Amino acid sequence: LGLKLEGKTYPDHMVLDCQFASQPPLLVARCFFTHDCRNLLTIDVCSPAADVKGPGNGRRGQIGFSTRPGDPEVWTVDYANQFLKGYFGDGPDALIGQIEHIYWQSRFHMHNRSAPVYHMGNVILAGDAKSVVTPIGGTGMNWGIIDAHNLGWKLAQDWLGPAQGP
Repeated sequence: LGLKLEGKTYPDHMVLDCQFASQPPLLVARCFFTHDCRNLLTIDVCSPAADVKGPGNGRRGQIGFSTRPGDPEVWTVDYANQFLKGYFGDGPDALIGQIEHIYWQSRFHMHNRSAPVYHMGNVILAGDAKSVVTPIGGTGMNWGIIDAHNLGWKLAQDWLGPAQGP
């Protein structure tokens, strides 16, 4: 069809699944705008629902944030701690504790892009063919399912006619 997805791609983001050396205060899906108003940190640590404990006295949690120019592709524990220290401080009164282990990490782009038209001739676009959105929270997958459901009942109604009541 030759359609290009229009919209915006945002800076790189990083998610770290890590083990904290100590038990930080309870934080559940909190969002913090940093002092430079550029990075957004989301932290899920010590969720009372999950109560996921790692080895020792620490706690396992996930941290998601936008990266900065010059950040490495793969983060070490030392680099992650320096990054977080700049925003949350360190020592016993720090909002979050020191990271002692990174289980996994992932870099990704956040998108908000979609096709300029969803229907052209015999072709109807749905799901990832129609739009690209952030992978966080399964929004792309959910939009694809919603698109398919919406298209399905409309095609069935067109093919079979309107549903008859009892």
